[in-house]
Amino acid sequence: MESVGMATSEVTQETIVKDIKSIKPEQAILEIITNAIDAWAKNIHINFTQDEIGGIDTITFKDDGEWIEYDNIKSIFWNYSNSTKPLRQKKTPSQYCWRKGIWRYTFSKIWSNAIWETTFTRWENNYSYKITMDHSILRDYIYDEDTYPSETESDTGTILTINNIDSNTISDDFIKQTAIPQILKQEGWRMILLWVRIFVNENEINVKEGIEKEKSKTIRKWGKDFSIRIVKWKQPISWEDSQSYFINSQGIEKYKEHTWFNRWSDGFCHSVFVKSGFFDDFLFWNWEIIQENEWKIFKELKREINQLLRDFRRSFLKPQAEAFTEKLVQDWIIMNWGTSPIQEYSSQFMKETIEELYICEPKIVNSLSIEQKKIFFRMLGTIAEKWWEDKLLEIIEHVLNLTEEEKERFAEILKDVSLKNIIKTITIIEDRLKVLSVLEQYLEKPEIWANEKDDLQWLISQHYWIFWEGYALYANEEEDIKKIVVKIRNEVFEDGVQRKDLSFEWEDKELDIFMCKTLRSTTTEWIINVDNVVVELKHPTKILGDKEKRQVEGYMQAFSKDPKLNWEFFSWKYILVGTSINENSLIPGAIESASNWWEKKFWLIQNNKNMRIYVRKWCDIIAECRSKMQYLYEALNLRYDRIKAQSQVSTLEEADAILDNSAVAVLPQVE
Repeated sequence: MESVGMATSEVTQETIVKDIKSIKPEQAILEIITNAIDAWAKNIHINFTQDEIGGIDTITFKDDGEWIEYDNIKSIFWNYSNSTKPLRQKKTPSQYCWRKGIWRYTFSKIWSNAIWETTFTRWENNYSYKITMDHSILRDYIYDEDTYPSETESDTGTILTINNIDSNTISDDFIKQTAIPQILKQEGWRMILLWVRIFVNENEINVKEGIEKEKSKTIRKWGKDFSIRIVKWKQPISWEDSQSYFINSQGIEKYKEHTWFNRWSDGFCHSVFVKSGFFDDFLFWNWEIIQENEWKIFKELKREINQLLRDFRRSFLKPQAEAFTEKLVQDWIIMNWGTSPIQEYSSQFMKETIEELYICEPKIVNSLSIEQKKIFFRMLGTIAEKWWEDKLLEIIEHVLNLTEEEKERFAEILKDVSLKNIIKTITIIEDRLKVLSVLEQYLEKPEIWANEKDDLQWLISQHYWIFWEGYALYANEEEDIKKIVVKIRNEVFEDGVQRKDLSFEWEDKELDIFMCKTLRSTTTEWIINVDNVVVELKHPTKILGDKEKRQVEGYMQAFSKDPKLNWEFFSWKYILVGTSINENSLIPGAIESASNWWEKKFWLIQNNKNMRIYVRKWCDIIAECRSKMQYLYEALNLRYDRIKAQSQVSTLEEADAILDNSAVAVLPQVE
């Protein structure tokens, strides 16, 4: 270079090397990009050439920003760890990412020599000059004195040329797999906000590659259009929180502020871009003189944005919340209380409450130890089981550091969750009451019956809750006893038994209904109880007598022949069901000889260790089911009315619209 000037920084070479020691090569590249954007560049071109073996020997960074005036060289390069960017006139709130002023030295992490050729504007003309730095003497820089002022036809901007690249560090794969993702992570939000385009060997970087999910919506209110774009980033943004950016009709950012969900603890790193002509003349920095109607519009707009964000965040956290709750169930930290409609209501309410709690503050919920989770969630479970939503909210307030607005929102969520589950449970009960009515009509018109299997048996197989809750249907198509034994043995003992391995009396006898329920240990998950129910259905015209009693006793004897099915953790219930009983048979006497009131009420006629035989009349079964269902139905309706009075849901039909399935199968028609 001919006739140059040389200047020396105030710091030593050792200080600079120490300060940039931890900077990675991708960060050095990122610093160049960041500084170009800080200089108001709209287009940044990264070009590199490869040598014969595929390594990169030269990298060129070209931008169209407004860069360093010649007269400011010394003040900029002389200052160390003290950026001069705040001294510039700021065009937008997000124009600068503040640094310590050491960016110019980072090139030494990947190359030995750097040349800046910058063009700036003065007196309506453009001028160019060069600056050279070498990694061996970082405290010195060289600038071209004799060419100043060198007028040029070139556009403003800077071309940074890097020579002597470390090919072991910088490669084509490094640029694509490491550098570009880092650019998107740090500068993706400014690429959208400031309309910045970045090219690598003339291929534009697509900012959507850094976006996990986004949502756009245009709302029209107060005679203005507001275009809202919410972006969920794949990675947390460097140097920037989650912000809302308010942009005028020319695409210029006028104002920004933290969003309502500016918390990275939940992984919901996001940006909100709001564009509208409303912001053309809105005086963000002079709140005192903003007209009252404009201020109201802005506040209402932010409420709209917060609701969109809340819904968007919920869709992001909902799968995580469901997985968290399911893990609590698998670890036996929370448990189902039963399978009756009201028990299912309490369990579902509890699960959804935990999910909402997770969505509200996942960091706190995840930070609890196993023992803390057991204490906390089981305490919440007890409260939910008793329907004490107000107490539930009080407990949660003590665990979470909620703002007043968050408390109000969470209280509304609890109401919504409770209402939804109440309505769902009411629907189930209503459907069950319909089933009982259909069954009753069948029994009142026995002449319409074809046979047990096609009518009565079908109905019971679809609604076996009529006898007991929580069972799984093992057989409803008159499968024989031997086949049922094979099913149970292989599920409980996993011994691979086959039909040919079994031999006992009545083995080919077919059953009407066979149900089974297993209970597992909360610690080992081993099966600790197997409860079996055999139901023998009789046509309404048939009177139950000794013949029918012997038939059920035969079933009991058949199952008792297999020793594995009579271990201490097995229990058996055999139920003979009909419309009436022959008073001259042995059945009335067996009922009367029962040892206690409960056995007499449910007509227990035989009790052999773990095996019991019951005789039941349809009228009693229907009356008991209807009484229980009617009580729950009335209790839930009262509860619904109380909560609805405090809720946004206006009608039962409106809330019922949230249900996506029916609790009852299609019923056969009774003419």
